[in-house]
Amino acid sequence: MHVETAKRIAHLKELVRQQSQQMLAQAVEATAKENRKLAEMLTMRQQHEAKLEEMLAQSQPVPARFWVQWEQFQQQLEEQILRQRQQVEQAKQHEENRRQEVLARAIDENRWHKIRQMIFAQRVAKMQRQEQKELDDLASTQFVYRR
Repeated sequence: MHVETAKRIAHLKELVRQQSQQMLAQAVEATAKENRKLAEMLTMRQQHEAKLEEMLAQSQPVPARFWVQWEQFQQQLEEQILRQRQQVEQAKQHEENRRQEVLARAIDENRWHKIRQMIFAQRVAKMQRQEQKELDDLASTQFVYRR
């Protein structure tokens, strides 16, 4: 393999790693967004529970219809919170998958950089051997003509 080929492959591997890093950044942002949604839902639940406590503290009679609606609302809210927690877990899993992908891409990129360096070192060593051979030939030729 030639140094230029290895250099091109290493460059492509670097581009792939950078793309993976961008996808990881998007996954991290998606996880943060899902966490914010969950936090908003939990805050909303606390606010509604506080309002209910406030109503009950006023010692005014509450119609039975209110309790039915409240129960339905609470049930829907709890279902939404459960679904959002699942969304958060999925986002975290997606983020972890992207993180592992970036790691794999970085390892692959490093491997190609090392291959490129080895090829270059082999080329330099070959040139040095050839140079040394030429110097040896020149020295032996001069030695022969001196006699």
